[in-house]
Amino acid sequence: MHRRGLPMPIDWLLNRFRQWRETGLPPAHLLRVVFDECATYAEARERLTHDPICLPAIFTLAGTNPGEGCVIERIEGTAAIHEAPVCASNHWQSSAFSGSTSRSNSEGRLAAMTDCYRDAKDDPNFAWLTPPIFNETTRLAVSANPAQGTLYAQGLEETGAVTRWTAVSARNDAPKP
Repeated sequence: MHRRGLPMPIDWLLNRFRQWRETGLPPAHLLRVVFDECATYAEARERLTHDPICLPAIFTLAGTNPGEGCVIERIEGTAAIHEAPVCASNHWQSSAFSGSTSRSNSEGRLAAMTDCYRDAKDDPNFAWLTPPIFNETTRLAVSANPAQGTLYAQGLEETGAVTRWTAVSARNDAPKP
């Protein structure tokens, strides 16, 4: 969200007025278009980087081949790309963009994620899901490996897990919950 130093509700309202004047898609709609129309990582990266959007967004993109991964920070007419290995939180990593974090301790969460992603495994253990990564607003934990065709997800509330982990896999040998 563009921040003007005003109280949050006023900044939010001004951003919504600005959104209505923009011709680009909302970020979630652009994602839907990319899912429907792009067959490769390169195509998706191009569209997420250059297609007009009407609101700021942070996209995380992962491909199935080595080296295919990035975080794309977007404002309406500009993009900043951070190449993998990389993590994203709720604040701009690029000095080209300004604004405040949308959640408390976003910098701490990013540091914790960066420390643990090197040891990430394709499993549902979610050993990395500890504070400050897990916080009172965390509602979904996901571990995905596009190259392996696996995705694990677990629903959360403020107190912790409220669902068993669920596996979605393109592989026949992935473990079942």
